[in-house]
Amino acid sequence: MKIKTILSGKFVFLLNEETGSQSEEMTMSFQTADDTTISGCQNESSDGNVSNFGLIKEVFTRFTGVGVFYPNKKEAQRIGIVPDIEVKPTILGIQQGKDEVLDRALQFVEIIESGR
Repeated sequence: MKIKTILSGKFVFLLNEETGSQSEEMTMSFQTADDTTISGCQNESSDGNVSNFGLIKEVFTRFTGVGVFYPNKKEAQRIGIVPDIEVKPTILGIQQGKDEVLDRALQFVEIIESGR
């Protein structure tokens, strides 16, 4: 099932290992729309409601009580969002203050624009 968008054009969304909860749900929704590309690295997969509870003294745990699935019934939990363009920041890039995920997304946009 594809979502019909009221916006036109192509969209690129950035994803990283910290994308979770509401931002993960939104990214999954956008991913089902036409002309959407996800760039970055696979996320932590922390969607669904979360219940926290203590086991003993200062030992705590958490779990989710719902299943989260894509419209095609593909499971999202424990898998996360798999990007269309996989980009993982490197140690050198971080040391140099580069945003390699954003840089690769911008490169992709330039390729799209040059092909019009």
